[in-house]
Amino acid sequence: PPTAGEAASADPSEIPVRTPFFGWRVVWLTALTQALGIGLMALVGVLIPALEAEFGASRATLALGVSIFSLTMIFYGLVLGPRLDRGRIRPIMLSGLALATLALLGLSRAAELWQLAALLVLVSVGAARYGPLPAHVLIVNWFSALRGRAMALATLGLSVTGFSLPPLGAWLIGRMGWRDALAVLGLGAAAILVPLIWAFAVKRPEDIGQFPDGRSGAPTSEPPSRRVPHGVLLRNPNFWWIGAGFGLVMGAMIASALHLVPHGRDLGLSLQRAALAQMSMSSAALIGKLVAGWLADRVGLRFAVVSMLCVHAAGWAGLSQAQELPFLMAAAAAVGFGGGGMTTLPALYLAACFGRAVIGQVGGLNALASMPFMVIGPPLLGWVYDRTGGYEPAFYGLIGTTAVALTLLALVRFPAREPDLGGGPVPEGPSVP
Repeated sequence: PPTAGEAASADPSEIPVRTPFFGWRVVWLTALTQALGIGLMALVGVLIPALEAEFGASRATLALGVSIFSLTMIFYGLVLGPRLDRGRIRPIMLSGLALATLALLGLSRAAELWQLAALLVLVSVGAARYGPLPAHVLIVNWFSALRGRAMALATLGLSVTGFSLPPLGAWLIGRMGWRDALAVLGLGAAAILVPLIWAFAVKRPEDIGQFPDGRSGAPTSEPPSRRVPHGVLLRNPNFWWIGAGFGLVMGAMIASALHLVPHGRDLGLSLQRAALAQMSMSSAALIGKLVAGWLADRVGLRFAVVSMLCVHAAGWAGLSQAQELPFLMAAAAAVGFGGGGMTTLPALYLAACFGRAVIGQVGGLNALASMPFMVIGPPLLGWVYDRTGGYEPAFYGLIGTTAVALTLLALVRFPAREPDLGGGPVPEGPSVP
């Protein structure tokens, strides 16, 4: 099986390459765009009490905002993906940032719940245009043999935001109220990102005389000028194995984020002590991303998946047995390490199977294939709890779910060489970051 960026080469002729390699600047740009795009959803927890008091809405109703945001981004990805593959990425990202900023300013002045919902849809569309899907297109285009490590670094922005944004948001809300705090955060994100997107949002290394990984070799051809029919992608079994396999794991991770602290409370822990398990899981997820990216590059995608899922399953087994805080934290760390590592790998699988020229289109479409598992996971764990009076049966079930995910991903058949619809072979000889 291939490593994250393994590809065949065709007797490249050496040509001068501009130095230093620009790709690592692109990586840090994508880390920031994701942190200040979908990462803003980390504010939901600190905003809910203020919105509850302002609008008199239930927490269940306000929590629907997360679903609105996620579903809008997934469905809009069907339209956005092909445009990212064929068009200029900088205008797409800048226009998305402008839309998201204006919508956030509107949110900060909303007077009714329906206005919050409508403006949140616009925030979601804007964030999608400069968030994960553009990041995947950039990373896959700029990296081949170093793709795993680059993708891992790009996802760190979300982890950092998860730690830093809630306390910052809470402090701002305490100082100026939720409306002005939201406006300040939106304008601050735009002020940071506009110059960086303008300077570093270069779609392909060939656009500035460079090559993936900073290598030298024969130039690749231009990406396809027209959209690949969805049917071509949907008829490929790999598409469904990847969507279902990773979707199962992502659904489990979302469910664990919602139910881990309540499980700790059921064990008799205080809210503060139960939250330590959540912190343990989040910290381990950050480390898991880096390890998974390194394994994908150095050993191979299959080994990275097997390693992450084995640790993930061990974590669920531990959660089903843990009764004391130290054991709960250790089990939560295993769940987070494996699950966090898995978040680095879907785009790498898609690139290896379908190629960089259509990564936006196939990524947007595959998110829709994964969506049912991510939507079903959290309420299913809650249903099991309501029926049995505890989370232990659900945790045992998630061990089986992890085994199913591993089986589905084992069915993926990688091409002998990474496809490049409308392109050529990827040059060899990666540079060191």
